[in-house]
Amino acid sequence: MRITALTRDDAPKMCPGCRQVSDRVHSRYVRHVADEAVGGRPVVIDLSVRRLYCEWPDCPKTTSVEQVEGLTERYQRRTPALRRVVRAVGEFGRSSSSLLPALHVVLGDRAELPDACPRFPRRTLQRPGCRRPAQPRGARACAASCRGGRARRPGRSAVPAGRGPSGL
Repeated sequence: MRITALTRDDAPKMCPGCRQVSDRVHSRYVRHVADEAVGGRPVVIDLSVRRLYCEWPDCPKTTSVEQVEGLTERYQRRTPALRRVVRAVGEFGRSSSSLLPALHVVLGDRAELPDACPRFPRRTLQRPGCRRPAQPRGARACAASCRGGRARRPGRSAVPAGRGPSGL
């Protein structure tokens, strides 16, 4: 579903560089902003925005583009609402990306989901009181660190399955 919209010509906007009101129009162009699905159909908003001159002599910016509050942000091609959906799906890991087609969210070829677990530099993996560096963190270690350091469920022992407490 495509929605076509344009901003008002008579509304002055504030320059992000100097915070002075600017209403002199340089040009217009169309931004294509993806939004949340409506009725099971993906939505793209074709938004015509103004590029404005800043006439303040000390301003570091010559031109700026107006932003629509709640709909556009600098350098973004998704609405804040759609970015929250993608971030929420990404928090559950890469396997949850199969939910995106069910939510009618289309990511581009180069788009990546946010990482569920933070990446740690190698030097921070040193165990306290040990000279040997720790092993690289795999999925289980990373999941354990994200759960607050609990590697096993409460009440479970570290004994491998099928062996008694003596290890036989």
